[in-house]
Amino acid sequence: MNNNFRDIFADLTTTQDQGIEVNIPTFDPMGDLQTQIMAGYVNMHQSHRQGKREEALGYAYFIGQLIETMTTTPAQRTACRQLLTRYFATVVERVYYIFKRWGVDQIARTTTLNFRMIRDYPNISPFYSDS
Repeated sequence: MNNNFRDIFADLTTTQDQGIEVNIPTFDPMGDLQTQIMAGYVNMHQSHRQGKREEALGYAYFIGQLIETMTTTPAQRTACRQLLTRYFATVVERVYYIFKRWGVDQIARTTTLNFRMIRDYPNISPFYSDS
């Protein structure tokens, strides 16, 4: 079994509380969707640069949630994804679907899962698909 697979699986199945609280922002229905995505993107980048892994994952989940649930047409979804780099567009989508399945509280329990692992693992879909 691949080490990355073991690390990802261990992070997603751990029940041990790390004593960290991750606050996921909430969507403002009165606000502009693209503005909220950009604000989340800026905060995610800042958290990522500062080494605040859990916080960055929380913002990635929020952005993915906005794109996947608040857009109503494929064109709108594409326009929102184009606000991000290709790397981060992939990461936020995967983070959203992973933690939608495993629960957003699991973000705070992870110890090693990071953007690079999520982006680079060749077959990450088993962690978020129902099949």
